[in-house]
Amino acid sequence: ADPHHAAAQEALARGDLEAAAAAYRAGLTEAPGDQDAALGLARVELFQRVATIDAAALRARLSADPDDVEAAIMLADVLVARGEVETGLTRLVGVVRRTTGDERERVRAHLVGLFQALGDAEPAVAPARRALAAALF
Repeated sequence: ADPHHAAAQEALARGDLEAAAAAYRAGLTEAPGDQDAALGLARVELFQRVATIDAAALRARLSADPDDVEAAIMLADVLVARGEVETGLTRLVGVVRRTTGDERERVRAHLVGLFQALGDAEPAVAPARRALAAALF
């Protein structure tokens, strides 16, 4: 077993996201092609992003302004982290459909990052990729 993976798993068991991220980063420094470490790091970074987010406040922001791209991205992160993967990805694809220019690119890039964090084994990823491609073209 890779010692960096083991250290990351131990840190996660303690709830120490910073140490887990550091262990995955160290592993990637030694083995840049380590897909498991890249996936683990992407997931830890997702959990770090949502650690202090108030989902109810985000929903209120989106109720007041459905085009609030920042709130939409943050709510999608929360949903994905909670296991509501299909809902989170579908919401962001909808934002891609409604936006243009830099905002659209920002949401697209964030979606791609979520796809990477979830991995291809996640059942919701393939349909969301197809929906994103359809929304873009």
